[in-house]
Amino acid sequence: MDAYTFLKIKPGLGNTVMNTLVETGIARRVVAVTGKVDLVARIEDVSVDELGTSLLDTLGGIGGIKSSVTSFVVSLRDLGGGSVSWGIPFTIPPPPPPILQALVFVKLDSTASLTVVKAMTKSKAIVALALLTGDIDLMVQVRGRNLGEIGKTVFKNIRSIPGVTSTSTSVILRSTPHVTSKTRTKKKAR
Repeated sequence: MDAYTFLKIKPGLGNTVMNTLVETGIARRVVAVTGKVDLVARIEDVSVDELGTSLLDTLGGIGGIKSSVTSFVVSLRDLGGGSVSWGIPFTIPPPPPPILQALVFVKLDSTASLTVVKAMTKSKAIVALALLTGDIDLMVQVRGRNLGEIGKTVFKNIRSIPGVTSTSTSVILRSTPHVTSKTRTKKKAR
């Protein structure tokens, strides 16, 4: 099972928390964003029990975290989504400047998830998406040359889709390097 943890951080400690989450193996990738939360961490291939234990043990030991909320990724295949890809892997290489990226947190009406996801996959500005449990129904990664293009994508390709009830957009400010299990093994061997 995969999940995303949304964290609010004390001022000045964002880099420390980002690095600790990756170095301890809790998160595969962490991005710093603007908006209601400061960091979004991707956690992969973990059971609910493992996730709870590792989050409680690790987050409790990291100074600087004010609060966190974790949402599990729902597989679209389980919902009859067929070949629609899912999950925001945060593995896309950083685009060359001046491309900006943002995460759009989407709330849906109760009957719309699969049709909304299928409609969103038609836009080239939408890089990836993840259907989640919790307060946020869908997390969408978008990109554009400037904030105007990101805003246009949000309004034209996300908010205009029937079933979308609200959106909140956070610009990605920076991210940790992509970490794989091989990268973690090399770091531990040093």
